[in-house]
Amino acid sequence: MDSLLNSDRPPVFCPGCSHDRSVHTLDRALKEMGLKGSDVVIVSDIGCSGLFDTFFKTHAFHGLHGRALTYAGGIKLARPHLKVIVTMGDGGLGIGGAHFLAACRRNLDLSLLVLNNFNYGMTGGQVAATTPFHSRTTTTPVGNPDAPFNLPLLAYASGASYVARWTILHARDLTECIKEAFVRRGFSFVEVLAPCPVNY
Repeated sequence: MDSLLNSDRPPVFCPGCSHDRSVHTLDRALKEMGLKGSDVVIVSDIGCSGLFDTFFKTHAFHGLHGRALTYAGGIKLARPHLKVIVTMGDGGLGIGGAHFLAACRRNLDLSLLVLNNFNYGMTGGQVAATTPFHSRTTTTPVGNPDAPFNLPLLAYASGASYVARWTILHARDLTECIKEAFVRRGFSFVEVLAPCPVNY
């Protein structure tokens, strides 16, 4: 199967950004599953991971910050035969937390790929809901006073049917994990720990 990457819009991220590898890992999973662009919808949030919809030759929808899961749910209800994939950062997930909990609880047949870089990377490195306790960011110069969300535990406790966490350093295993998530019925959640070399 051919790559689903959009040759007219190649991935562009900061030097050393792990999101580039995430794009290629997602593409490899789609290729190995034999999915065509017409079979897939990529729904993106904003931020660095919000660029994913433009990098693929698939159906696409680019939404507002934290709301990607609501659009994805509507798309899946309207076109249940499509594979609906949501790409979101930890910032979008934190802002859209209630939508995340609802999607898990309702066990919607969606796949969510969260690229967790522990900060709001595109807008200057502000503290996020997943920033580790006591970590310094541009908005917490003396250390983050709040405990971070553990996203896989939150997804599991809220009713997701498939929950996984990998680092981008395990790209082969992550590819297999994404494939497993895509074939599982119900809500699939995959967190990718993906460092931000510029801001965090």
